[in-house]
Amino acid sequence: MSPEPNSPIPEETLVRTRHAPSEVESVWLLGHVEWLKRLIQRRVRPLDCCDEVLQEVFLAASRSVNVPEVPSEQESWLARVAIRQCAMAFRSWGRRQRREAEYVEMKNAAADRLASDPIYWLMMCERRDFVREQLGRLEPRLRELLVLKYVNGCSYKEIASRLSMDVSAVEYRLAEARKVMRKRLVEAGLDGGE
Repeated sequence: MSPEPNSPIPEETLVRTRHAPSEVESVWLLGHVEWLKRLIQRRVRPLDCCDEVLQEVFLAASRSVNVPEVPSEQESWLARVAIRQCAMAFRSWGRRQRREAEYVEMKNAAADRLASDPIYWLMMCERRDFVREQLGRLEPRLRELLVLKYVNGCSYKEIASRLSMDVSAVEYRLAEARKVMRKRLVEAGLDGGE
Protein backbone atom coordinates (compact mmCIF):
# COMPACT_ATOMS: atom_id res chain seq x y z
CA MET A 1 0.00 0.00 0.00
CA SER A 2 1.51 3.33 -1.04
CA PRO A 3 1.30 6.53 1.04
CA GLU A 4 -1.14 9.22 0.07
CA PRO A 5 0.30 11.81 -2.34
CA ASN A 6 0.38 14.76 0.09
CA SER A 7 1.08 12.92 3.33
CA PRO A 8 4.37 13.75 5.12
CA ILE A 9 7.19 11.23 4.92
CA PRO A 10 7.88 9.59 8.28
CA GLU A 11 11.16 10.84 9.76
CA GLU A 12 12.55 7.32 10.36
CA THR A 13 12.45 6.64 6.59
CA LEU A 14 14.53 9.70 5.73
CA VAL A 15 18.15 9.05 4.80
CA ARG A 16 20.76 11.73 5.41
CA THR A 17 22.18 12.75 2.02
CA ARG A 18 24.64 15.34 0.76
CA HIS A 19 23.18 18.79 0.94
CA ALA A 20 24.21 22.38 1.39
CA PRO A 21 24.73 22.94 5.10
CA SER A 22 22.28 25.18 6.88
CA GLU A 23 23.53 28.05 9.03
CA VAL A 24 22.99 25.97 12.17
CA GLU A 25 25.03 23.07 10.78
CA SER A 26 27.88 25.39 9.69
CA VAL A 27 28.21 27.21 13.01
CA TRP A 28 30.04 24.34 14.69
CA LEU A 29 32.74 24.56 11.98
CA LEU A 30 33.37 28.24 12.66
CA GLY A 31 34.38 27.48 16.24
CA HIS A 32 37.32 25.44 14.94
CA VAL A 33 38.84 27.91 12.47
CA GLU A 34 41.82 29.09 14.56
CA TRP A 35 43.26 25.72 15.59
CA LEU A 36 42.53 24.23 12.15
CA LYS A 37 44.43 27.10 10.53
CA ARG A 38 47.43 26.48 12.80
CA LEU A 39 47.32 22.74 12.08
CA ILE A 40 47.16 23.31 8.33
CA GLN A 41 49.87 26.01 8.33
CA ARG A 42 52.31 23.67 10.05
CA ARG A 43 51.72 21.02 7.40
CA VAL A 44 51.54 23.07 4.18
CA ARG A 45 53.82 26.00 4.98
CA PRO A 46 56.11 25.44 1.96
CA LEU A 47 53.12 25.51 -0.39
CA ASP A 48 51.63 28.72 1.00
CA CYS A 49 48.09 27.46 0.43
CA CYS A 50 46.64 27.40 3.95
CA ASP A 51 43.43 29.24 3.05
CA GLU A 52 42.73 26.96 0.09
CA VAL A 53 43.24 23.83 2.20
CA LEU A 54 41.07 25.27 5.00
CA GLN A 55 38.34 25.88 2.45
CA GLU A 56 38.63 22.29 1.23
CA VAL A 57 38.40 21.06 4.84
CA PHE A 58 35.20 23.02 5.39
CA LEU A 59 33.74 21.78 2.12
CA ALA A 60 34.58 18.17 2.96
CA ALA A 61 33.19 18.54 6.48
CA SER A 62 29.98 20.20 5.33
CA ARG A 63 29.39 17.54 2.67
CA SER A 64 30.14 14.59 4.89
CA VAL A 65 27.40 12.35 6.21
CA ASN A 66 29.74 10.95 8.89
CA VAL A 67 30.07 14.03 11.12
CA PRO A 68 30.17 12.88 14.76
CA GLU A 69 27.20 14.04 16.77
CA VAL A 70 29.19 14.35 20.02
CA PRO A 71 31.08 17.67 20.11
CA SER A 72 34.12 16.09 21.82
CA GLU A 73 34.57 13.74 18.84
CA GLN A 74 34.14 16.46 16.24
CA GLU A 75 37.56 18.01 16.89
CA SER A 76 39.54 14.81 16.28
CA TRP A 77 37.37 14.03 13.25
CA LEU A 78 38.03 17.51 11.82
CA ALA A 79 41.77 17.08 12.48
CA ARG A 80 41.74 13.85 10.43
CA VAL A 81 39.87 15.62 7.62
CA ALA A 82 42.38 18.50 7.70
CA ILE A 83 45.38 16.15 7.63
CA ARG A 84 43.86 14.28 4.69
CA GLN A 85 43.29 17.56 2.82
CA CYS A 86 46.91 18.62 3.53
CA ALA A 87 48.14 15.33 2.09
CA MET A 88 45.96 15.85 -0.98
CA ALA A 89 47.39 19.37 -1.43
CA PHE A 90 50.95 17.99 -1.31
CA ARG A 91 50.05 15.23 -3.78
CA SER A 92 48.59 17.78 -6.19
CA TRP A 93 51.64 20.01 -5.78
CA GLY A 94 53.99 17.06 -6.39
CA ARG A 95 52.12 15.98 -9.51
CA ARG A 96 52.18 19.53 -10.84
CA GLN A 97 55.92 19.79 -10.16
CA ARG A 98 56.57 16.49 -11.97
CA ARG A 99 54.46 17.52 -14.96
CA GLU A 100 56.23 20.87 -15.19
CA ALA A 101 59.66 19.23 -14.92
CA GLU A 102 58.75 16.68 -17.60
CA TYR A 103 57.49 19.44 -19.86
CA VAL A 104 60.65 21.52 -19.42
CA GLU A 105 62.81 18.44 -20.07
CA MET A 106 60.82 17.58 -23.19
CA LYS A 107 61.02 21.20 -24.42
CA ASN A 108 64.77 21.35 -23.81
CA ALA A 109 65.38 18.04 -25.59
CA ALA A 110 63.37 19.22 -28.60
CA ALA A 111 65.20 22.56 -28.62
CA ASP A 112 68.58 20.80 -28.44
CA ARG A 113 67.67 18.57 -31.39
CA LEU A 114 66.54 21.54 -33.44
CA ALA A 115 69.45 23.78 -32.43
CA SER A 116 71.94 21.25 -33.73
CA ASP A 117 70.30 21.35 -37.18
CA PRO A 118 72.03 24.03 -39.36
CA ILE A 119 68.96 24.52 -41.57
CA TYR A 120 66.79 25.16 -38.52
CA TRP A 121 69.36 27.62 -37.17
CA LEU A 122 69.43 29.50 -40.49
CA MET A 123 65.62 29.65 -40.65
CA MET A 124 65.43 30.98 -37.09
CA CYS A 125 67.99 33.68 -37.88
CA GLU A 126 66.00 34.75 -40.95
CA ARG A 127 62.79 34.76 -38.97
CA ARG A 128 64.37 36.84 -36.19
CA ASP A 129 65.68 39.36 -38.72
CA PHE A 130 62.28 39.57 -40.43
CA VAL A 131 60.49 40.11 -37.11
CA ARG A 132 62.93 42.87 -36.19
CA GLU A 133 62.44 44.51 -39.59
CA GLN A 134 58.65 44.36 -39.29
CA LEU A 135 58.81 45.63 -35.71
CA GLY A 136 60.77 48.65 -37.00
CA ARG A 137 58.05 49.33 -39.58
CA LEU A 138 55.26 49.14 -37.00
CA GLU A 139 53.72 52.41 -35.83
CA PRO A 140 55.62 53.67 -32.75
CA ARG A 141 52.84 53.27 -30.14
CA LEU A 142 52.29 49.60 -31.08
CA ARG A 143 56.04 48.93 -31.28
CA GLU A 144 56.55 50.42 -27.81
CA LEU A 145 53.87 48.15 -26.35
CA LEU A 146 55.36 45.02 -27.94
CA VAL A 147 58.86 45.90 -26.78
CA LEU A 148 57.73 46.58 -23.22
CA LYS A 149 55.77 43.32 -23.07
CA TYR A 150 57.99 40.84 -24.92
CA VAL A 151 61.49 42.33 -24.72
CA ASN A 152 61.40 43.95 -21.30
CA GLY A 153 58.97 41.41 -19.83
CA CYS A 154 56.65 43.99 -18.26
CA SER A 155 53.20 43.02 -17.02
CA TYR A 156 50.06 44.70 -18.35
CA LYS A 157 49.82 46.69 -15.13
CA GLU A 158 53.44 47.92 -15.40
CA ILE A 159 52.94 48.94 -19.01
CA ALA A 160 49.74 50.78 -18.12
CA SER A 161 51.48 52.76 -15.37
CA ARG A 162 54.51 53.58 -17.57
CA LEU A 163 52.35 54.81 -20.44
CA SER A 164 49.55 56.35 -18.30
CA MET A 165 46.90 54.08 -19.79
CA ASP A 166 44.19 51.76 -18.51
CA VAL A 167 45.11 48.09 -18.27
CA SER A 168 42.22 47.26 -20.60
CA ALA A 169 43.57 49.73 -23.19
CA VAL A 170 47.01 48.10 -22.95
CA GLU A 171 45.47 44.65 -23.45
CA TYR A 172 43.47 45.87 -26.47
CA ARG A 173 46.41 47.63 -28.12
CA LEU A 174 48.73 44.69 -27.53
CA ALA A 175 46.17 42.41 -29.16
CA GLU A 176 46.02 44.84 -32.08
CA ALA A 177 49.83 44.91 -32.37
CA ARG A 178 50.05 41.09 -32.26
CA LYS A 179 47.37 40.87 -34.93
CA VAL A 180 49.32 43.20 -37.24
CA MET A 181 52.57 41.29 -36.67
CA ARG A 182 50.86 37.92 -37.17
CA LYS A 183 49.33 39.14 -40.44
CA ARG A 184 52.73 40.27 -41.69
CA LEU A 185 54.34 36.93 -40.74
CA VAL A 186 51.62 34.99 -42.55
CA GLU A 187 51.95 37.22 -45.65
CA ALA A 188 55.70 36.55 -45.68
CA GLY A 189 55.09 32.80 -45.54
CA LEU A 190 56.11 32.40 -41.92
CA ASP A 191 53.73 30.93 -39.38
CA GLY A 192 51.68 33.25 -37.19
CA GLY A 193 53.14 32.20 -33.81
CA GLU A 194 54.00 34.86 -31.30
